[in-house]
Amino acid sequence: MRLVKASEHGRPYAQSDMPDLGSSGVLVLRERALVALREVLEGYGEFLPLACEEADLWAFNCTRVVDALDEGRSTIRRFPNSNKIMRIQRYEFRPEALVGVRAFRLPQLQPGPVYVNEEVGEAVRAAELRGVGFKLLWEGSPSGA
Repeated sequence: MRLVKASEHGRPYAQSDMPDLGSSGVLVLRERALVALREVLEGYGEFLPLACEEADLWAFNCTRVVDALDEGRSTIRRFPNSNKIMRIQRYEFRPEALVGVRAFRLPQLQPGPVYVNEEVGEAVRAAELRGVGFKLLWEGSPSGA
């Protein structure tokens, strides 16, 4: 593995404690991110060392799969002539399925993105990790309240 430090046009990328691996569904962590997130993500997947001469990197492979998507209330685009999901445009989750869940994947999107809750976001903010951002997909109460 190698770090891409500039765009194809030569514009440098900002350094990140969680470098982007595109749409792979794997979170890449530098040592600072590993230390900050190991405890909060423990039990939701595996931390795997990556071979990279430029930096100490780990992959977080989320193995927790939760059938939490409320397909009837979500806005979903499907592939033509198939029931397979192409893209989820608006997410609606079943809150009762996410009680106590910090990180997960959806069975409808395998392999697919890793979804995380606010606890993970708070751990990122508390550690002041660089170049890390999350997109809010849904506001709901995992306690069902």
